[in-house]
This record gives sequence, structure tokens and C-alpha cells, in this order.
Amino acid sequence: MKNIASSLFFFALSGILWSCQKEEVKVEIPLRPVQYSEVTYSGRQDSRTFSGTAKSEKEIKLSFRSSGIVTDLDMKLGQKVRKGQQLGRLDNVQARLAYEQAVSALNSAESQMNTAKLALDRTRKLYEKGSASLSDYEQTKNNYRTAKENHESAIRSVNIQEEQITYGYLKAPTNGEISEVNVELDENVSAGQIVGKLNAGQKMEVYLGLPESVINQVKTDMPVEI
Repeated sequence: MKNIASSLFFFALSGILWSCQKEEVKVEIPLRPVQYSEVTYSGRQDSRTFSGTAKSEKEIKLSFRSSGIVTDLDMKLGQKVRKGQQLGRLDNVQARLAYEQAVSALNSAESQMNTAKLALDRTRKLYEKGSASLSDYEQTKNNYRTAKENHESAIRSVNIQEEQITYGYLKAPTNGEISEVNVELDENVSAGQIVGKLNAGQKMEVYLGLPESVINQVKTDMPVEI
């Protein structure tokens, strides 16, 4: 009986030890899928369109300083020009005729001045010898003074008429690019009439028409002119 009881006790103890050594079984709970979305700040990125214009920061209007018929034109859209380059020429008929008349008047005034100078020198010698009166001497001095003034005036007139001829030539005032051509060959133009435009700036100017409701919302790194 003692052997049977010992055997039962041994098996019972072994069962207890075996049950303690069994790994604990973990029960996994299945995850249920859910639908989600990320909430962010939109900032109202609305897009709006405004009308405007863009042009060079330095736009030069080209024109002749006198009137006439265009006989030579060297201007094309997009053409790059350098300072002093001739862009056009007028017939200059009237200016050339006025210049020729001024030169003729100058030659006549010079001749009269030389004649008055000879008369003054002769009268001075006679006056010094007592063969001419003081009034005669004063008269010849006045004649020479008047002839000299006429000669100086004729010189100024020639210079003015010579400058008038240059008004019939159109030259580039600075380096740039032709952006507009408004005339053609054999066209009659007047003084000051715009015949073309020259872009001479390095930057662009953009002009926009913005309503008051959005003008304070404009952000830009470039200067904006309204």
C-alpha cells in the first residue's frame, strides 16, 4: 500500500510541475479597420487673374526734330542698336536750301566787312595826316562796326542752319533694342512725331489693375506700382 501511495504522489507532483512549465497562451484580439482623413489649414489658395501691361523701365520715344519725307530707315522690331547708330534720315530739302542761303549771306557779310575795314584804315591815315575830318573817321568806324556785327550774325546763322540739317537724321541716343516701329520709307513725318520706341532698361515694369479688396493682400519681393 505504501508503494502505491508513493507512486500516486509522484505522478501528482509531476503533473503539477508539468502544468507549471506550460507556456501561457496569448490571445490576439483582431483590429477593426477604420477610415480617417488628415485635417490641415487650407489658407484659401484661390487663383485670380488680373489684366495689366509690362514694359521696359526705360522706354525712349524716337522722333525727328524736323519735318520731311523718310528716305532712309534702319529700324526693325527686336533690332539691337548702339549709341550714335543712325536709324533714319529725312530728305532735308528745305534745311539744305536754308543752309546754302545762310552760307551765301555769310560770304556777302564777310566781303562787306573787309571793304569796311579797308575804308577805315584809309580814313585813319588821312585823319592822322589832317586830310580827313573827325566826322569822316567816326563814320567809317561805325560802318566797320556794323559790318563786323553783320558778319558775326551771319556766322551764327550758318551754324544754326547746319544744326537744322542734323535734325533730319535720327540716331540712337543710347544702347538698346527697338520695340516699336511706326513709320515706313517715303512717309511724310512731322517734327516730334513718334516714329519708334527704344527699350534701354535692364528691368521690366509691370502695371496691374487691382481692386481695393485685394490690393492689401498682394505680397511680392518686387516693387509694385498701381
